[in-house]
Amino acid sequence: MTDKNTSHIDPFVIELVDKLYQIYPTVNHKLIVNISTLSYNLEEVHYIAKNIYYVVKNFPRFLSAITANMDNYLARMPLVENLFEEHGRMNLDHVHLRSYINFLNQIGIPTHDLDSFEPCAGVIAYVRSVLDLCLHYNYLEGLAALGVIEDIVHQVSPIIGQTTKKHISNINRVSHFSEHEVLDEQHSKEIYELLKYNNEQEKQLIARGLTLGAYYHSKLYTDIVDALLYETGPKTLSTVDADQFINEFIGEIKEEKVSEKQYVYPLAQGKAAVNRLALLNKLYNNKSIATIQQYIDKTTKNILEIGCGTGVLAAQLASVVDDSIQVLATDVSEAQIEVARNAHTKNRNLSFIVCDCNQVGQLQEKFDIIYMRWVIIYQKNISEIIHQLYRILKPGGYLIIEDNNPMESGCYSYEQKDIIDHWNQFFKFALVKTGQVINIEKTIIDTYQELCMQDITKDINQSSLVTEEEKAVFYLGIEESKPSIIKAGIREQHVDTFIAELKTICKSKYPVDFVKNFQLIARK
Repeated sequence: MTDKNTSHIDPFVIELVDKLYQIYPTVNHKLIVNISTLSYNLEEVHYIAKNIYYVVKNFPRFLSAITANMDNYLARMPLVENLFEEHGRMNLDHVHLRSYINFLNQIGIPTHDLDSFEPCAGVIAYVRSVLDLCLHYNYLEGLAALGVIEDIVHQVSPIIGQTTKKHISNINRVSHFSEHEVLDEQHSKEIYELLKYNNEQEKQLIARGLTLGAYYHSKLYTDIVDALLYETGPKTLSTVDADQFINEFIGEIKEEKVSEKQYVYPLAQGKAAVNRLALLNKLYNNKSIATIQQYIDKTTKNILEIGCGTGVLAAQLASVVDDSIQVLATDVSEAQIEVARNAHTKNRNLSFIVCDCNQVGQLQEKFDIIYMRWVIIYQKNISEIIHQLYRILKPGGYLIIEDNNPMESGCYSYEQKDIIDHWNQFFKFALVKTGQVINIEKTIIDTYQELCMQDITKDINQSSLVTEEEKAVFYLGIEESKPSIIKAGIREQHVDTFIAELKTICKSKYPVDFVKNFQLIARK
């Protein structure tokens, strides 16, 4: 705990806070150190500052919540005073949020940018977590957490203020930080003094609150640092034309003529994709084909696969079904279809055509079973595509959509879980940046129900990744799409570091178990 008159603070609180600062980095956190050593460029500083704006904006809500949660008016009084000071003692020129906006204006961030800025997920989670703690749990927990947070901010504020004033020549005052340095020290001391307990249970509540406060704020800084790896600063989908951004992301697609409705697909196609697709087919095809076979009966005449890639699954399916059942496989990529036609010439009941899934409703034929894997996730108009598939599905026919749900975190049997979490975060980021739907599973089910489809069923297709070859699935796609990722604004060194992290998984003796790949089946 920083130097102050602590005579009225319980020694238990002082001792625990000091221990927590050793566990959870604050003033020595990478974010603060990098700011003080000018390790971030101006664009990165702006991104950090706008995320912190969201925290400053919501801090009075934390105080209001904890005040509402306390029934002792005497204990509430210092917090009401704190809230009064947050609002500049009713003087608009001294409102903390306004002084922070003034600081942002001086470092080149116009006020109108703040209205359209979307903070990173970690910042949103921080605000919601602290607000929930202050409002819905025992007030001792929320009070203790706010005490630690005020203490941390009071230590960090002078570092940011002094660094800013020293290195940004046109800034004339940093009153926001100088005021916080004084007031937050006073506020944290007042809150710490309120942390009194009458029994062991109350003592545990205080300990938990102090721990959560230190954890939440340290995690806030960590999440902002992580977000910097993926963000392009002020250039977001809310401030630039989305189609333009997507075009920049996917870059040039060789060997293809790109139609206006073609989906965003940043991975390699044709011969360049053979190794990755071969691995995916090896891992998933047995279960996928087994699922399709469940819905084949004596009346089945034809099966349609949308997004067949190099045609491996379609060829395997054509080999195991009766020769009288025709398998038609489509893909938007001429390069993929060329590889498929050249590789699979033995099956007389198998044919390949080039067809965009956005135009599949124009097919004249109707099908008993329609199967689609790893296609819908790249579409902007999921519901419309499912409506088209419904139109070419025979009455009583089955629609099977298999895809990944990036919001499913899964479970892991791997000692470096942080790398897997990093991979999950990267995957979700890529989807957001290309404007794709995150919770595709819900969208698919909602559309099935809208069409009044019957027998809606969900299954999982996800095996353990055990061998070095199997675990390569983590990085092969990233390697293929590296040029597109760099075009999106992520630095090449970050991409290379990320790929190197993923490759360490392949060398590990531990398997990886996670659940993302789902199958959703419905009958017309």
